[in-house]
Amino acid sequence: MDILVYIIAIPILGVLVFVHEFGHYIIAKLNGIGVDVFSIGFGKELIGFTYGETRYRLSIVPFGGYCKLRGEESKDRDDKTEKDARAWLNKPPLSRLSTSLAGPVFNYFFAVILMTCLLYFGYNATIMTGQVEVMESPSAPAMAAGLRSGDTVLSIDNKNIEKFDDILPAVMFNVNKKLEMSYLHNGVTNRTSVTPRFNTNSGAAFIGVSPLYYSCVGYVVSNSPAFKAGMRPGDRIRSVDNVRMDYYYQFQDYMQTKSSGAVLNIDIARAELKNPALTNNIRIKMSIPSGSAAGSLGIELDPSQSPRYMKKIKADGLIKSFIGGVNQSDDLIVLTFKGVQAMVTGKVDAGKSMAGPIRILQFTGTVATRAELWFLIWFMAYISIALGFANLLPIPGLDGGHALISIGEIVSGRNLPDKAREKIEIAGVICILLIMVFALQNDIINIFFRK
Repeated sequence: MDILVYIIAIPILGVLVFVHEFGHYIIAKLNGIGVDVFSIGFGKELIGFTYGETRYRLSIVPFGGYCKLRGEESKDRDDKTEKDARAWLNKPPLSRLSTSLAGPVFNYFFAVILMTCLLYFGYNATIMTGQVEVMESPSAPAMAAGLRSGDTVLSIDNKNIEKFDDILPAVMFNVNKKLEMSYLHNGVTNRTSVTPRFNTNSGAAFIGVSPLYYSCVGYVVSNSPAFKAGMRPGDRIRSVDNVRMDYYYQFQDYMQTKSSGAVLNIDIARAELKNPALTNNIRIKMSIPSGSAAGSLGIELDPSQSPRYMKKIKADGLIKSFIGGVNQSDDLIVLTFKGVQAMVTGKVDAGKSMAGPIRILQFTGTVATRAELWFLIWFMAYISIALGFANLLPIPGLDGGHALISIGEIVSGRNLPDKAREKIEIAGVICILLIMVFALQNDIINIFFRK
């Protein structure tokens, strides 16, 4: 694991946590509720200062944060807070409800702002096409539906597929549901139906397609047959034994027909060092070592070399940018809701799909270091929505649990008894601890034991 990935991710996620907690903070202040501590991170304070009634602090554990409201927890309630007009329970339920909802609401509006800025200023997106490689297996739904490697998916379930990334959300929640699909094969549009199956490896539904990659070498293992034969990263395989290789899957399929000890004649195109626009055509001979698998040549594909196109995305004016930002943020809410619903109903495997703090840091750092700026901003908007949505779940101790209690008090016209409130708080702590243990366990298993 690259520690730099995690270091870069911490301040990015810290911004989203700050937005969430600032929502609670500012609405609590407007409602006249005392804020004792405003913390980014948990645990021991690293640095901090006190201004007015509030201690502002940066804490050692960079997973989340909190806004400690006066007398909100039973352990902080005493005779002094009972008489304090700014204490949590001395405010009407509506004030408490708005304070509880403020964090998720601020996360939503922050996502809208990010999306609006993207659309207003515009960006050039490098988009991977819907051209696919199809799993060569009778059990693969796409193969059974008639798709073949090199085909381009046009629509699934009446949703247009403009890029490869549109395929996953179109199928992942639809286990065993027949979906109408159109695709392009040899320039001809075809229509068929495909029924996604549950994939035990990913923990979600799949149809058996992956991005199509050109036959470009991304990595060569030292002292491997490919390395000894002279192959280098950046080489493009043009043909093997005079058989044309446009795509990497063609190379892999051809290698399956070979046995150990076979001699390969490989034609490659290699960019010149001084002028990358020019290429040298090179023919090399490579022997598959006796006793080795045919695919054990010591090369890996270059994942950046796939059919792509550039698209300028920009809205016409601020109003249309804002409307687009709202629509895209709403789409993220729907996507997040479907994901949670699928985990609850068992349509996706929560153990593989649910990411805890470690994997969220890993994803964020990876996006920050490898993706284009526009995608990082989009990803931040998505995480902001997910953070707000997760806190709205009706679990004691989360914002959704506090909001549910306040709504109950508004409807009944009575405050919840102190003993009942204390029991709910204890249940909330247990629930949150169990969720965190489950999430951390998932992170450890998925990072270290699932490949």
